[in-house]
Amino acid sequence: MLPLTVPALAALATLEFTWIFNDFLWALILIQNDKLKPVTTGLASLQGQYIMDWTVIIAGSLIATAPTVLIFLVLQRYFIQGLTLGSGK
Repeated sequence: MLPLTVPALAALATLEFTWIFNDFLWALILIQNDKLKPVTTGLASLQGQYIMDWTVIIAGSLIATAPTVLIFLVLQRYFIQGLTLGSGK
């Protein structure tokens, strides 16, 4: 039964990593130390009241998406296995 659930567990692992990595609200409320906050709260702190440096915010956003894309690329073969699992006789 476990080999059949590997694609589902890989999808769940990818989604959980993305949700935890990008957790904004809990980090903003609960974590007081700036060194421990996730990237999304750091990007939100770059926004000023009257001026924003969009180039830095967009560059930080692109860098922040790199780990999520990397995890997806590593676990992508399990998604393909899950799609083709029931296709053969």
